[in-house]
Amino acid sequence: MFVKHRCCWAIKTNNMKQLSTISILFFLLTVSCAPVPSFTEYTFEAMQQGSHRLTIPELKLSLELPSAWQNRPNIHESDRLVMYHFRRDTIMDAQGRVIIPTTALIIEDIPEGVDAIEYAINVRIRDSFNQFTDVVYKPGFFGEIGGVAHVATYIDPEQIKHRIVLFCTVKEKKGVEIIMDGTESVFDDLKDEYDSILQSLKQVPD
Repeated sequence: MFVKHRCCWAIKTNNMKQLSTISILFFLLTVSCAPVPSFTEYTFEAMQQGSHRLTIPELKLSLELPSAWQNRPNIHESDRLVMYHFRRDTIMDAQGRVIIPTTALIIEDIPEGVDAIEYAINVRIRDSFNQFTDVVYKPGFFGEIGGVAHVATYIDPEQIKHRIVLFCTVKEKKGVEIIMDGTESVFDDLKDEYDSILQSLKQVPD
């Protein structure tokens, strides 16, 4: 049975509870700026060692997802934004809970002239996260793409603490937000995967 929350999806079974960490992503489908054109055209190429590279030609951006992440994204589109949503294979934490980490790539319209830093500040003000760190990645870490990343936390409706990596940039005059979300209990286990996703960001030539 699926029990929907604003900040996560809880999937309950007879033997265990699976926590799917979608954060506030579906909430963001109704809270954004001006209408954004469709960015749902993409390619998904199999790479070595089972990973896959997602390319969005209109955004001139691609990133690579490790093999543990599902092969195809779920795409959620409104007149305000487009979200590519990926679930990872389940991982069990020290408390015996089965966690389903998620990654979402969100594309939205932004006002003319807004740069990555200003966009990142606006995202921090808008989104329901707290305990933001300062910038945690050095310039040049994000592959070929410049941007700003933070680690943040939030408490879901079941009072479970999540620790996320939040990356913001501006591409083709669009705001681009990547949220990598898992409970705090598995953050250390997933950190290398999160880092590899950010380091895989590439500029797609015309």
